[in-house]
Amino acid sequence: MKVTVTSGLTQTRYSFFRAFGQTIGVAISGVIFQNTFKKKLLTTAYALHADKWSKDAAALVKALNSWSTEGEEGLRKQVLIGIYVESLRMVWVIMCVLSAVALLTSVWFIEEISLERDLETDQGFRYEDQKSRRLISDEEWPLSS
Repeated sequence: MKVTVTSGLTQTRYSFFRAFGQTIGVAISGVIFQNTFKKKLLTTAYALHADKWSKDAAALVKALNSWSTEGEEGLRKQVLIGIYVESLRMVWVIMCVLSAVALLTSVWFIEEISLERDLETDQGFRYEDQKSRRLISDEEWPLSS
């Protein structure tokens, strides 16, 4: 089986799949975080704020920094930080599971292709013959196999 892939096509595929993977990863992580945050927040005394706080967790962090650590505000801050940590932990666990599935899939279902094959290209090296000062091709080169 002869496999020929141009460098440009390979680079394009790499860039596409990397960008696509990042987009999907961020979207999945965001949904997992938001749903976990809201679900855990609904089990607390602050369930009335669950929709608003879970939609913009980044702004909530900024607000948490300005809250006091004393009294009712301090208790609310501790609860929200705990929920935030648990939500991030859930994202981490699910992404680890997805990574393990991807690893196992790549081990069992991706065909092995040997790298020990001749280079098939229109490009090559030109070597200078020291005696006649002429350029010789790869085929004429004495050290080529």
